[in-house]
Amino acid sequence: MNFRQRYPHVSIEFVLGPEPVDLVEDCIDVAIHIGALVASQFICRRVAESRWILCASPEYIQREGMPLEPADLHRHQCLNFLSRQEWNRWPLQGQLAPFKAEHAAFATNQGEMMLELARQGLGIVRLAHYHVARDLREGRLLPVLESFNLSAPQPIYILYPSRRNLSPRVRHFCDFIIENFDGEAPWLKALG
Repeated sequence: MNFRQRYPHVSIEFVLGPEPVDLVEDCIDVAIHIGALVASQFICRRVAESRWILCASPEYIQREGMPLEPADLHRHQCLNFLSRQEWNRWPLQGQLAPFKAEHAAFATNQGEMMLELARQGLGIVRLAHYHVARDLREGRLLPVLESFNLSAPQPIYILYPSRRNLSPRVRHFCDFIIENFDGEAPWLKALG
């Protein structure tokens, strides 16, 4: 990680999950938040955005066939999230309401696990582009119903408690994130 090379004496602890954290109560210096923000007393800086992408492994598509229109999803295995039901509603062109990925054979509350299930050919997944960009580029996943996908880009923010009395390590980390996301998100730069 480039940040550790630049600042080798700064240790980093990650708290991962789909649920929002409380920076003060959980004693967290910096949070990365994806999606709409609720009113907050924290400093927030928009650093990027990411779209939701439907995809599946080539093995899954070979075995089950490529869906050609949204209605085809009803005969496919669609992987879904346990904890955030709104993420299981897929806005697709031609549908009066978002497709609901329900009754999946596999469900999890964690994006990386969802990604691995898709890589293993267990179903169609809807994940953020930052999750799947490398797999799409390297052919481990294929886009599904790309021309029907109506999901709007979701903003990605960095949040921290205050500009005043900001410790040097937190300031360096925030500056690093802003510097590396400036102009274009890293997962899109890698596609160039």
